[in-house]
Amino acid sequence: MLKRLLALAAIAALGAFALPARAQQAVGSVCKDGTTSTATGQGACSNHGGVDKDATKKAQEKAAASSSTVTCTDGTTSKGGQGACSHHGGVKTGAAAPAPTPAPAPAPAPAPAGTADKNAQGAIAKCKDGTYWHGTQHSGACSKHGGVAQWLDGTKQ
Repeated sequence: MLKRLLALAAIAALGAFALPARAQQAVGSVCKDGTTSTATGQGACSNHGGVDKDATKKAQEKAAASSSTVTCTDGTTSKGGQGACSHHGGVKTGAAAPAPTPAPAPAPAPAPAGTADKNAQGAIAKCKDGTYWHGTQHSGACSKHGGVAQWLDGTKQ
């Protein structure tokens, strides 16, 4: 009898440490003694007083609610369940969530080095024909565009 009590105490102690991990498992059944099992159907909780049907239903509903995604009042989304959207104004109710704001269009890419075109972004010189020189060196800049009209990298003429 003493061995059985010690064994039950050991199991209870292990259950206390395993409780946080168990909270994330899928709940199949809640037993009448308060333990949970991933098993369902006949034989689930057979050594724990049988299945507590009401507690099982509540646990499964809670698990389903916490796995769904909800929309917060500020437009962000969060995993559902207790505490969802707690720092975002709460869970949005009623009207559908607003559509996400599209990202701004990216800036045009600078022209490849050593070329002249109409894009001033990233250019080191403005050529005499109005084009911009994109290169890393001054040597040969705007040579096919009438020469350099103005250096844009701070160099004086």
